[in-house]
Amino acid sequence: MPPDLDIDLRARVGDFALDLRLLVDRGPVAIVGPNGSGKTTLLRLLAGGLVPTEGRAMVRGRVLVDTAAGCFVPPSRRRVGYLPQGYGLFGHMSVLDNVGYGMRGRSRQDRRRRAQELLTELGVGSLGPRRPSRLSGGEQQRVSLARALGASPQLLLLDEPTAALDVAVKHQTRELLAPHLRHPDRCAVLVTHDLRDLLAWKPMIVLMVGGRVVTQGSIATLRRQPGHPFLTELLRPLQAEDQAARGASGCVLPV
Repeated sequence: MPPDLDIDLRARVGDFALDLRLLVDRGPVAIVGPNGSGKTTLLRLLAGGLVPTEGRAMVRGRVLVDTAAGCFVPPSRRRVGYLPQGYGLFGHMSVLDNVGYGMRGRSRQDRRRRAQELLTELGVGSLGPRRPSRLSGGEQQRVSLARALGASPQLLLLDEPTAALDVAVKHQTRELLAPHLRHPDRCAVLVTHDLRDLLAWKPMIVLMVGGRVVTQGSIATLRRQPGHPFLTELLRPLQAEDQAARGASGCVLPV
C-alpha cells in the first residue's frame, strides 16, 4: 500500500518560503509548530487553494500536483473535506444547506437528512435553519466540521478543529472525531496546538519550523526525545508526568 503522504514541494506566500519534504506511511498526521511555520500553508496546498512553485504531492499514491509533469488536480476533484481557520461558511445559506453543500451526487432531501444527522452528532442539531452570522465561534466551528465530514472525503484537512470549543465540547468532539480520523479509506491531516488532541488521537506528529519539517514521530517517541524547544514546551506536562512516575516507581507511564 502506498504511503498516506508523499510530499516534496516548494511554495511562496508573500515573503514566506516553504520547502517541504514529508513522507508518512500511515496517519492520521498532526502538524505542529510555532505560529508562521507554514502549517496552514501546507493544508492549502493539499486542498488545492494554493499552487506550489515546484514539486509533487501524493496522497495514498494519488497525485494531487506534479509541476514537472504539468499536473494539477483542481480542488473540486480532490475529494477533500476542509475545516479552515475562518470556517468558510456561506453567509447566504442556512446551516443545514452549508453542511449539505459538499455532498455531491445526492438528492437535496438526502443531503439535508445527512446534514441533520451530522449536526445532531456534533451537538448542534437545532441550528439547521439559522444563518452563520447568528452563530457563536464554537458553533460555527462545529458546523464547518460537519460540512467537512459530510463530503465523505478521501483527504480530511482540519485546521485547529477544537480551538474554539469549550472544555466539555472539546472532549465530546475528540471522541466523535477519532473514528473519522482513522477511517480506512481516508488520509487525515490536522493542525493543532493542543496536547490533549495529540493524546486523544495519537497521530504521527510532524514538527514544522520556518517552512520546513524538523522532525516527526509518534507521541511516545517524541516525549522521550523532544529535541526542539517547541516540542519540549508542548510536551512539558508529559515530561513532568514521566519524572513523577520515575520517582514513584522507577518506570515511565505509558502513553
